[in-house]
Amino acid sequence: MTQALLVLTTEADAARAETLARQLLQEGLAGCISLRPVLSLYPWEGALQCSEEVQLLIKTMPDRVDRLRERLLQLHSYDLPQWLQWEAAASPAFGAWLDQAARVTGEN
Repeated sequence: MTQALLVLTTEADAARAETLARQLLQEGLAGCISLRPVLSLYPWEGALQCSEEVQLLIKTMPDRVDRLRERLLQLHSYDLPQWLQWEAAASPAFGAWLDQAARVTGEN
């Protein structure tokens, strides 16, 4: 198995999520980013909030995660972006594709 990383964040709407995803992909910081609408409930500034957001599930490799975090924090529209990170065991074939996909995309 190959080590990969999954990073979870949310954005305010589909346009912002797609813009963020495209930028991270173009910079070669991820090989694949899945977007999906979610309903988030959370306490913020003393009140319970309920927001429609778009969740980004970012698939990347360990050697890119520090730069990915730095760029996501720079580009994100929220003052306090969500950053949740998990290690994942990828099949050798998918791990090789993920590694190559980010490198190829980042060269454009």
